Amino acid sequence: MAKKAQRYEIQMQLFEPKSNLPVLTEVPIRPKTGFQYIYKWEDKLKRQEWRSDGFRWRQYSTVTFKYGDVDCKRYYFKVQVGPGNEYTTDFTRHAIESPLYENKILVWYQGDDSLAINAALKDATDLDKHGKAPQRFENQMKLFLPEAGLPILSEVPLRPKGGFKYIFKWEIPLKRQDWRVDGYRWRQNSVTRFTYNDLESKRYYFKLQVGPGEEFSTEFTKNAIECPLHENQVLVWYQGDESVVRDFAHGNSKDPQKEYHRTAPSVLKKIQMETVTEKLPLQVFSDLLTDCSNRARHMIDAPRDVKQIQNARKFIRRAERSLNETPNDKKQIRNTPKMQRKALNKTERSSHETVDAIYNLYASGNGFVSDLHVAPNILIICFDESTVAEFRQFIKRDDLTVQCLTYGSTFIFGEFCLSVLTFRQTEFEDTPVIPLMYVIYERDTPLVHETFFMRFAAAVPEFETPERLIIISDEDVAITSAIEKNCPGVMRLRCWQHALQSIKSKLQSLNVTEKQEVQQYESDFIRLLNQDSAGKYKSLLAQLYLKKWKKEFSDYFDVAIDPDMNRMGAWALRPFGLSLQTAHQPESFSGVMKRLGESGLTWSKSSVDGLVASLLKITDFFNVRVARSRYRLANHAYTLKANLNDFYDDNDTDFPDSITVEELMSDIRLSRAESIAKLGKRTNAPITPNNSRRCAVKQNDTGMEEICILEAEAVQEGATNSLTIEHVILVDEAELDQDTVMYICH
Repeated sequence: MAKKAQRYEIQMQLFEPKSNLPVLTEVPIRPKTGFQYIYKWEDKLKRQEWRSDGFRWRQYSTVTFKYGDVDCKRYYFKVQVGPGNEYTTDFTRHAIESPLYENKILVWYQGDDSLAINAALKDATDLDKHGKAPQRFENQMKLFLPEAGLPILSEVPLRPKGGFKYIFKWEIPLKRQDWRVDGYRWRQNSVTRFTYNDLESKRYYFKLQVGPGEEFSTEFTKNAIECPLHENQVLVWYQGDESVVRDFAHGNSKDPQKEYHRTAPSVLKKIQMETVTEKLPLQVFSDLLTDCSNRARHMIDAPRDVKQIQNARKFIRRAERSLNETPNDKKQIRNTPKMQRKALNKTERSSHETVDAIYNLYASGNGFVSDLHVAPNILIICFDESTVAEFRQFIKRDDLTVQCLTYGSTFIFGEFCLSVLTFRQTEFEDTPVIPLMYVIYERDTPLVHETFFMRFAAAVPEFETPERLIIISDEDVAITSAIEKNCPGVMRLRCWQHALQSIKSKLQSLNVTEKQEVQQYESDFIRLLNQDSAGKYKSLLAQLYLKKWKKEFSDYFDVAIDPDMNRMGAWALRPFGLSLQTAHQPESFSGVMKRLGESGLTWSKSSVDGLVASLLKITDFFNVRVARSRYRLANHAYTLKANLNDFYDDNDTDFPDSITVEELMSDIRLSRAESIAKLGKRTNAPITPNNSRRCAVKQNDTGMEEICILEAEAVQEGATNSLTIEHVILVDEAELDQDTVMYICH
């Protein structure tokens, strides 16, 4: 409402005496365009006479807005230019009525008043004079001719100004409707069909949406004419003041600050055509983004995001299912008792529950699961949107050092692998490692890393500022190729810890297995890394080649390690504020992930949704630690840099209490117990003492929960005195792993 008041403030000032507008008690007859006046009635009977001025108006919109503390109204009129519904907004009338100015109304006219001549009288006169009806829109139709000198464009101009005219010519049918999308928010107001040289033609009228809901303006309009005389062409022109344009979010957007721009119809059709291929949505998004080389035109000539492609694929597949299923098929499924429907075997049930559980997480609305692919292999990309948004701001901040990303560590959880992209939180002296994005996958293929970095490039477009980013990874070809393709220009360093693992593997293959000898090679490598310069490194390396190392290892080092030393030695890391030392505390990110992998939970295929939920808890764990540390709250984990103390001084937000890693792991285990308990309640298998087990959680000597499986006959009154059991759930043993929690215990 505040925006409306601001938009009409200039018009409201015309009511004031200093505007020098004429105050009339009689309505002028057929005033010219640009004329403004204030109509004042002394008799209530004349209150509405301002509506009749000799033109044929149709009121098509009324907007109520607040000015001061009172409700005011603005009226919009379009002029009738022919019988039936032949109207135009090329000539318009506007009026504002406000209780602040009693018995007064402000009226003004815009556009080409020649269009408002009484159409019926004009047509009758011309018919008598020429013996036939006149050509409609003849002046506009002349603009199609070469002598008019209008530009003929095959690409729609982006956000043209008022008064601009052009002819859009499409070479392929795919682009026939692209002229409708130009970066503005248009609503087609009407279509007039007319005959020109005995051919049926169309004229389109568009009004501008200037706010959410039904907030429209005719102060800036778009018009178009399409005629069969001019094949594959449409005449487009703009009228009015483009300064009234307002950018705002889509009505269904969760982010009110995210501006919405309509995507060109040809791009939408390309998306629909790609849905029949085997390409993943991220691949389609990346390809279409590459096709649009001009970044300034991304708002209309490229997909908005991966979600737009996923939605297109979903709608097409839903339509295909609807076509393949007859009404009788659907009715038969609905009327079949659930117990008589086909029962899934154990493998099918596990796979079905996995996909169903993950999709439920994806559709839950928390935004953590960003991408979900279930074929040919499961692949899930997760990230916290607020963490990514903060990271994007860090890249732009000159008061922080270059942002350092690390990717390549793989954690194994049953049948699934997990790779994590982390960054150093450089607001703190400790520069803690914070998780940025996760990818869960079944098979380690090049497509996994390609898809992941396509998603990263889409989520963090600031990677195009390469001087503010570096990425540390191992030398896996699939990873390095994915980074180079999707993040070109970003400096990539090699992870020395992965290089050390490669060295250990090579020593084993060379039968260098004695502990002391292996440690000596490792120590030599660390010494090489810690040199102050590349020159000192080369000098020390020559000594090791000549005096200490076996020739086979020297040959290996010369080929596999030496070429990358300038991307992982201390002298290479120092300019970025990095060192070889990494955090190995139990509460560091790597420590938390190690604890999760060693938690005793069996990460089977059916519990991948539990892994996703656990990652969300871990992300929240680090977010809370960062937030509390910024404001130096009790039990904060990191030390804020001194120059940022004033930046994070006052705070009126209540942050959650800080928890330990042990409490985090306990929370994860309990959440998984409750999740599996719900699974137990859903099972339809008959349960007897012979095919069921009771399970419980108890605390061990260290205070951590342990899973306890008890035979059915062992759970009797007094037999579980070491446990305080709230309730017992019986489930089919075939549904559960040996370590499944089925008691909720204290």
